[in-house]
Amino acid sequence: MIARSRFHRSSSRARCMEVRRVISGFVDGEVDADFAAKIAEHLEDCRDCGLSADVYADIKRSLRSEPPTIDDEAITRLREFGSDIAGD
Repeated sequence: MIARSRFHRSSSRARCMEVRRVISGFVDGEVDADFAAKIAEHLEDCRDCGLSADVYADIKRSLRSEPPTIDDEAITRLREFGSDIAGD
């Protein structure tokens, strides 16, 4: 479990910094329920932190999914392009 942070500072910027330190643990479900509720409330109110959480969740979901299949012709074209750029 991620250690509970304290939202003791009054400034919004301080809370954002605290949330961003634990955002991956929050998205991964590694924070206790009380702390998760406070983070979720902050994410609802703070567009920047909410977007950060969404991006992290999208990256995590993407990494879990099956890699796309790439046809052999596309790979050949990419290799030829790379060779042309490198001057081979």
